[in-house]
Amino acid sequence: MKKHILLFSQTGTEVNKIVEYLEETMLNYEPYLIITDNQAYNIDPRVENRKQTRYISKKRVKDVEFLRYVFGDPKECIITLHGWLNIIPREICEEYEIYNGHPGLITRYPELKGKDPQKRVWENKSKYAIVGCVIHEVIPEVDEGKILSVQELKNNFTTFDDFYYEMRNISITNWREFLRDKFSSTSQFNIGICFATAGKKEDTVLWKSINNLPDDFSKKTYIEYYEYNTQSLQAVYNKFLGNCRRNNTSIALLIHDDVYVNCGDFRARVINASKMFPVFGLAGCTSCTITLPALWHAMSKREEQRGCVAHGTEENYYYTSFGPLPSRVLLLDGLFIGINLDNIPSDIMFDESYPSRFHYYDLDFSLECNKKGVKMGVVDIPVIHRSPGLTNPNAEFYKGQEYFYNKWKNK
Repeated sequence: MKKHILLFSQTGTEVNKIVEYLEETMLNYEPYLIITDNQAYNIDPRVENRKQTRYISKKRVKDVEFLRYVFGDPKECIITLHGWLNIIPREICEEYEIYNGHPGLITRYPELKGKDPQKRVWENKSKYAIVGCVIHEVIPEVDEGKILSVQELKNNFTTFDDFYYEMRNISITNWREFLRDKFSSTSQFNIGICFATAGKKEDTVLWKSINNLPDDFSKKTYIEYYEYNTQSLQAVYNKFLGNCRRNNTSIALLIHDDVYVNCGDFRARVINASKMFPVFGLAGCTSCTITLPALWHAMSKREEQRGCVAHGTEENYYYTSFGPLPSRVLLLDGLFIGINLDNIPSDIMFDESYPSRFHYYDLDFSLECNKKGVKMGVVDIPVIHRSPGLTNPNAEFYKGQEYFYNKWKNK
């Protein structure tokens, strides 16, 4: 991911909202530098107190050699301007990748280029039925660079304060969407999802739910699915983890096909969870005694159980609360397992020698992680599980249980 350098001359509130959003929704995002020439001391404290924030004097903003020194290699950074009230020197414009947010809809009204477009719009309100903002490339000529992103809305405002407030909001939205896509295109996928199903992917509630998530989630996520699957989940998941490592996907999600993702902020929740625990899920227990039946909730005391999962359908569901979260656990239920691949040893794999293809992969993986000192936890990611649980175990299940019990009973 390229280094992000943000420049502002006013309060920096827009900068704070943009940076916080990117930190929440992108795993490896962190601003490299936040630069201001503001000497009025009315800077948003959330920006002022950041370790990346630096002040430069008015004399320095036109010093080409100084700016080259501060910005570094042009190939390694993206610079964005957020109310930067200075002209960028020609040499810097030509050498660096720079984008500016302009609070005037110059796609419709070219005369709004330059200073104070919002004030000019309000003074001639009847002339501007549609208002908005743009993001454009920065070139030596002011506001003449290629326009890359536009936000518009109807000019139905009755006060300047309402107009100004809403313009600020759509500017932040414009920047968030633009930069999220910009950094996603220059880095790896944040998240990968793997699932296996006995039929077609389109018939699974998981597929339907992830394709209904906002912000084109499914198009910006590495998804690997196994239709009409007969392979063991151990084999499927090991193959997926290998593929994620090869294509630099940082977070691997292993999800049952009968799980419905029931939250619009799914990506942000997953990223936050991966920062808390290298391996995370939705239900589990803090300790266990290896006994028969070898089920995580049967091998633990009720007060040792953690997590929350809804059961039913999207229209009619109820919550099963196992215990407080977020919480560190020893065992995880396999309906949903998240793995931050940057923070676990590469030799932790699913044991493909199990005689049960669809059982005990989760408990065995949990204990292998624990043996290697990998921290696991349960987190709050709302889903609806259509499965009522284990109701009719077959011979393969019992073979897997026997294998699990013999492998771990004395460890």
